[in-house]
Amino acid sequence: MDRLGHSITDAVNSGDWTPFRFARNGTALSHLFFADDLVLYAKADTEQARRIANILNLFGASSGHRVSSRKSQILFSSNTPSHILQEIGDILGFQRVENFGRYLGVPVLSNRLRCSDFDFILDNLRKKLNGWSSRSLSMAGRITLAKAVLSAIPVYYMQTMMFPKRVCHAIEGIIRRFIWGSTSAAPKVSLVNWESICQPIQRGGLGFRNVYSQNQAFIQKLGFLFISNPQALWVRCLREKYRIHDAMPSSIAQNSCSSLWRALSKVWEALLSNVAWSLGNGHSVNFLTDIWVPALGPLRDYARDSLDATNHVSFDSVLTANGDWDVAKLAQIFTEDALPYIIGVKPPSPQGGSDRCIWRWTNHHGFELKSAYDRCAPLILEETDPIWNQIWKLQYYNDGWLHPMQTVNAPPRTIPWRNPEHGCLCLNVDGAVSLNTGKATIGGLLRDTAGNFIFCFSKYIGFTNSLHAELWALYVGLQLAWDHGVNFLQIQTDCKRVLELLHDTNVDSCPISLVRSIHQFWRRAWYVDLIWVPRSSNQVADSMARIANCSSFDLLFFSDPSAQLHDVLTTDALVLSL
Repeated sequence: MDRLGHSITDAVNSGDWTPFRFARNGTALSHLFFADDLVLYAKADTEQARRIANILNLFGASSGHRVSSRKSQILFSSNTPSHILQEIGDILGFQRVENFGRYLGVPVLSNRLRCSDFDFILDNLRKKLNGWSSRSLSMAGRITLAKAVLSAIPVYYMQTMMFPKRVCHAIEGIIRRFIWGSTSAAPKVSLVNWESICQPIQRGGLGFRNVYSQNQAFIQKLGFLFISNPQALWVRCLREKYRIHDAMPSSIAQNSCSSLWRALSKVWEALLSNVAWSLGNGHSVNFLTDIWVPALGPLRDYARDSLDATNHVSFDSVLTANGDWDVAKLAQIFTEDALPYIIGVKPPSPQGGSDRCIWRWTNHHGFELKSAYDRCAPLILEETDPIWNQIWKLQYYNDGWLHPMQTVNAPPRTIPWRNPEHGCLCLNVDGAVSLNTGKATIGGLLRDTAGNFIFCFSKYIGFTNSLHAELWALYVGLQLAWDHGVNFLQIQTDCKRVLELLHDTNVDSCPISLVRSIHQFWRRAWYVDLIWVPRSSNQVADSMARIANCSSFDLLFFSDPSAQLHDVLTTDALVLSL
C-alpha cells in the first residue's frame, strides 16, 4: 500500500492528478489509507478517471493485488454533469452511490442526520434484549447487564455523531424498561425516576449516564481536539472549509455545514467555558476577556473598577523587570479574592513559546471525559448524602451482619536522606497545599554531598493544586540554583507525577506551562538529574514549605539554616557519618 501511495503522490506532484481542496491553496487530499481500505479524491473528469485506473492497474500488476469492483463505490458532487457521471463510471467500473452508508459501523452521510438514521442503534439494543429473559434475572442482574452491555452499545457511535434528543429518550426508555422488568405483554411502572437512577453510586443512584449529556461530552472531546491540535489533518481540513482562523472563535455556527460541524457548533459555547489558555509568551491571550486562570474564568469579572477603566490592562503592564508578577499593581486592579489565583499561574515570558489551549478541570490540563460529563449534566447531580458514603464502606461478615470496614495502617518507614555523588549538589524541593484554606506553599534546600547547608527558600504561591505546587517548587529551586552558579545538580522530589511529566517524550508540547519552563532550564549548559525519593527522605523540603509566610507573596531566601531545620539537618548528617 505504501508503493501505491507513492505512485499517487508522484502523480499529484507532476500535475497528472488533481487532488481535492476545501479552499484555494488549501490542504490537498488525494488519498487516505486505513488498513486495506482506500479513499481516493480527484477532479471529476475522464482524464483523471483514466489516470486513477492506470495507477490501480499498475499497482495490481506489480503486487498481485486487484481492486474489487464489486466492493468499490464512487461518489460524485451534486454539480457533476450526468454525461460525466456515465463516462467515469464506465472507465472505472465502480458502483455509483449517493452516500457511502456505514464505515466501521458509523454512518458516513453527507446530508442532514434524521432520527431514522439512528434506528440501527435501537435495533441493536432490542436484539440484545431478545436473548435475555428479564423474568429469570434478579433486579441486581438486570442492572448489571444494563450497565455493562446496553449502556455501552451507543457509546461507540456517539463519539462522532450528535444524537437527537428523541433518540436519546428512546435509548433510555429501552434501558429503563429492562431494569424494571417491563415488557410489551406485561408493562410495569418505573418506581424511581431516571434522573435519580443516573446519580453516582456514592450519591444514592445506580451510576447510569444520561445519554444526551454523555453524547455532549464526547462531542466536546472532538471540539477540544479541534482547538488543541491545529496541525491534525482533519482539523486543517475543517478550518479551511469553514474559514476558521482564530484558535478559539466565539462562534462556529454555519448555515450550510456537515453533521459533524453542526454537532460541534451545538456544544461550542459550553466547550469554550471549559477551555483555558496555558500561557507561553502571552501573545494570543487577551488579559481581561480570555480564560487563562482556570479556577476563575475571565478576569474582567474580578476587576475593582469598571471594564472600560481597566480595558487597557495587558500582561506587560503587570510584570516586573524580572518577569514576575507585580503584586502591587495586580492588587490595585483586581479584588483580594482573585489575587491568589492569579499569582498561582506562571506569568508569560518571551521564551515561553506559543500559548496553548488546555482543559480547565483537570490538574494535568488534559481532556477528561468524566469532567466533561459532569459539566454537561450538573442539574441531575444532587448534593451528596453522607449516609451513602457510610453504606458503601460497610463490609459483610459471616455472622450475617454488615460492619464498618476496618483498615490497619502500617507504621511509616523512615528512610534517611540520600546524598548525591561526589561533586554534585543536591536540591530537595516540595510543595504543600492546605486542606483547610487551599493555600499553596513551596520550599527547598540546597546542600553538598556531605550534607553541608548552602541555602534554602520558601514561598507562598497563592491558590493552586498540589501538582502545580510541586512544579512551582522545582521551578523556583532551579532558578535559584542557576543564579548561584551551580554546574552539577541532583534534584530530589517525592512527587512521581512530576517525574512522569518531565521524562515524557512530548514534554515540549505539555499543556502545563511550568513543565515546559522547567524543561527549558534543563537544556541550559549544566548537568541536572531529577530523581524520586520517599517522603521521609524529603522532610527538609517539606519543613521549608510549611514555614512559608502566607501573608506575603515574596520569596524567603535563607543563607543560614533556621532553627526548624537544625534537627533535620543534624539527623541527615549523622546518618551519613555512620
